[in-house]
Amino acid sequence: MIWLIISYLLYAINNVVWKWLAANGEPVYLINRRSMFTSMLAFAALLYTVPQPFDFLALDEFRLLLLSCSLGVIGLLTMVTALQQVSLRMLGYYSILGIVVNGYYSYILQNQKLNTGLILASLLILGGFILFQWDETRKSTNKQQTLKQHLMMLLMTLCFSLSGIIAWNIIDTLRPIEMMATQEIFVLLVSSSILLLKKSKKKDAVKPALYLFPIFALIIGGAVFSGLMGLKINNPYIAAIGGLAVPLLTVAFGAIFFREKMNVRQVIAFVLVISGEILMI
Repeated sequence: MIWLIISYLLYAINNVVWKWLAANGEPVYLINRRSMFTSMLAFAALLYTVPQPFDFLALDEFRLLLLSCSLGVIGLLTMVTALQQVSLRMLGYYSILGIVVNGYYSYILQNQKLNTGLILASLLILGGFILFQWDETRKSTNKQQTLKQHLMMLLMTLCFSLSGIIAWNIIDTLRPIEMMATQEIFVLLVSSSILLLKKSKKKDAVKPALYLFPIFALIIGGAVFSGLMGLKINNPYIAAIGGLAVPLLTVAFGAIFFREKMNVRQVIAFVLVISGEILMI
């Protein structure tokens, strides 16, 4: 669970950095430049740590890894597109759907052991997250979402859940660094193809300084690797339910780095979620 908590912290920091970089930037461009550095980082680590770094390409599990990467990239691109049209609040509701999918797979289909401590931790995390979502709903406008937007969010949720489930099934055979290197190179290739084929570009898009991307890559690279290490030890449900801490950690880091205020409901929600995370350790 410690690996997953490290991953959640890094993803929350990543969200703060993303919010800063993507304020006026082109999302696919940012993903592409970030993936350049994460690919180099992961590939260098693969060469340094694995004696025969390319043997895994011949394994049957490598094909499943490519499927997992494909679903992950579809989920990522769908999320980036959807977030230009829908709120983070809506993303949060679909995160709960992802937890249901992962929970059904982990405890119904795979018969993983479910104990009282995990149930209590899950209730605390869900309770805090729902309080956070309710508070966000109170502050937002009642803009109706279209069927297309809901379908995009549903596709995103299913792709991320299935990608994680496939990764969990092969992570005992493939090393996390092998999976990370493949994933990041896959993201780089897909995002590069999209940029080459894209006809229209935002005229007002800001391109951040190149030196910022290695920092960005270290953060997200660490989040991906620690998340895979955590998935190796835990199951998809635990990874998903614990991930509900990320939005609240993002708000907390926003308060630290950008001096954004947290209201009483957000603080209570944060305490409930963190209590649940501690219980899961």
